[in-house]
Amino acid sequence: MDSMESIDQQGRILICLRDFFISRQSSDIAKACIALSHECTASVPVAETDWQDVEFVFNKLFVGPQALLAPPFASIYIGSEPHVMGETTLMVRRLYQTVGLVSPWQGKIPDDHIALELDACLHMRLALRQSGSAQLGDIYSYFLNEHMARWVPAFLAKINEVRELPALIAWVGRELDNWLACERRGGGSAPGSSRNN
Repeated sequence: MDSMESIDQQGRILICLRDFFISRQSSDIAKACIALSHECTASVPVAETDWQDVEFVFNKLFVGPQALLAPPFASIYIGSEPHVMGETTLMVRRLYQTVGLVSPWQGKIPDDHIALELDACLHMRLALRQSGSAQLGDIYSYFLNEHMARWVPAFLAKINEVRELPALIAWVGRELDNWLACERRGGGSAPGSSRNN
């Protein structure tokens, strides 16, 4: 994979978002948020965050062990019966296979987890930068516009429904929304963005 210096700002934001949503402990959450704050203007004081409080709500939202307040899986928001590892998950897995990707967490985390989808976007963006393949551009555009755009807004709405949501998590949600909107404005097939490089 390219070094961080050779990745454009949209790609660096994508890495931060992926790392945030795959986090499992407060130190991982902090690292991802601090990196994200270097890429975009944080609307919250990241340095003054109580990371244990953020981890507590993060787990209630995305990890468990109780029922998740904002499940980070596309299959919950797409389809007639919201359940994980259904047709949506399998469609995402097939799309990954079409572009030569295999989830490193296959069998542990469903393929339609937001972090895995963001990781797939990163790999497709990097491959597009190198190859300029029209077919890959079409697949990436489909993934953004016909798949992610169908479920990410509902996922973000679930996050924002949470009472006493830490400002930091709300900010990360806004950055995910901004990233997706910016990528879609770029046509979803170009590795560049309207944000500054």
